[in-house]
Amino acid sequence: MTAPHDGGDRPPTLEQRVARLESIAQISELPHRYAQAWAALDFEACGELYDEEAEASPGHAGPEAFRDRFAEGSRAEDGVRLALLHVGSHVVELDDGDPDRASGRVLCHGEVERGDGAWFHQAIHYGDRYVRRDGDWRFARHRHHELFYGTEPGTRPNDLEPANWPERDVGRGTVPHRWPTWQAFHAED
Repeated sequence: MTAPHDGGDRPPTLEQRVARLESIAQISELPHRYAQAWAALDFEACGELYDEEAEASPGHAGPEAFRDRFAEGSRAEDGVRLALLHVGSHVVELDDGDPDRASGRVLCHGEVERGDGAWFHQAIHYGDRYVRRDGDWRFARHRHHELFYGTEPGTRPNDLEPANWPERDVGRGTVPHRWPTWQAFHAED
């Protein structure tokens, strides 16, 4: 992949090269911000990662539509109540024809709790599209989630006794239970 430039035989300018690196850096943060928002059940933060034109469902687009979709889905018995997404590799490809468009591939491992208390692990591939508006990169569509596999874990973390870290390194921890967005979500149950 080459750095974008004027299309002639001249190499890209320093400004073009810096702009390219800044775009890749901003885009690379999106999957990490998504993972942090899901861990905290911060649906507002999750929704803000999406572009105004990104469809959460047919006829419903934008950050508010994604916020509502994630919140509603998490309240369902089979919905996601906790998602610990461990973002691995992330390859970003800028669109040489449109400097405000890009795509990416993300490998991720997820530890997920459903509304019924069941846990599962997943090895995930996300196929993403990104768009830049007013200088900010966002997801241009709902993330394309594909599985390598999904399986039940050996031990359900929600059944563990408190670890009381640093007293013990095995057991249930203090996060996400102490986070305000997590507490607010569960206060509504």
